[in-house]
Amino acid sequence: MRVPAVRRAIANHRESGWKDWHLLHALANSVVNARLSAKYGAPTWKSTGSFGEYFFGELNRAEEQGDPSASASEVTRESLQTALKTTAASTLATWGWNSIGEALIRTRFFSY
Repeated sequence: MRVPAVRRAIANHRESGWKDWHLLHALANSVVNARLSAKYGAPTWKSTGSFGEYFFGELNRAEEQGDPSASASEVTRESLQTALKTTAASTLATWGWNSIGEALIRTRFFSY
């Protein structure tokens, strides 16, 4: 990472115990959201039903020359925390778990 602020945000999370997969999920979430915003604009209530389909389509396709990315100013300690929380919530829903409490009982999500 060439941008010192991004390196600091990542270093801060590593110091607080984040694993590489936490960082990778948060960064991927940030990049995909930036690409979707560039491609479709901000999500609206009408587009939220398609958002998951767009998100996973974008996440799982090969990168191409000229793909938009998240700007360095958007990759902050707070944005990475929000992105990881979003990933956790999405994972819980995918697993069919309806609450954080249920997840904490079944697994120690953030310790792996």
